Amino acid sequence: MSEYQRAGSAGAGPGAITPDGCAVEMYARMEADGEQHIVAGAMRAGARTILELGAGAGRVTHALLDLGFEVVAVDESPEMLAEIRGARTVRATIEGLDLGERFDAVLLASYLINTAEPAVRAELLRTCRRHVKDDGCVLIQREGAGWNDPANVPREHRRGPLLIRVAAA
Repeated sequence: MSEYQRAGSAGAGPGAITPDGCAVEMYARMEADGEQHIVAGAMRAGARTILELGAGAGRVTHALLDLGFEVVAVDESPEMLAEIRGARTVRATIEGLDLGERFDAVLLASYLINTAEPAVRAELLRTCRRHVKDDGCVLIQREGAGWNDPANVPREHRRGPLLIRVAAA
């Protein structure tokens, strides 16, 4: 278990649980679902470097590496980062991150930008801007309206052989 939980975050599952409530073992079993092709298609010709914020266990990281990209994977969970192979890893929160480097693409996927807190969203976006080259791109995964609405839980969906159940928003 991680040394702390983020306020309002809790989770259950086998093995370690990250500060934002994710079960590491579940994410380590998941594979990319075509996201790597969306990222590759958005990047300019010849672009090679990607900063993946909230990389988790490397589901997308590994698929990007397979396409020949250089990836720096950032996550606050050491248990998640331990699952990543072939990329440079950085253990840190995203808010306020400053690596002193700029990348061809910055990827902010998962729930991250969907947080209900406007101040946190603003910090996430500032981190993206700080790290993207002037001719680079920032790719953000945004969930639909009502994603954080407690009225929309519980909910579940299948991802390959996994059943993902969200019990609380």
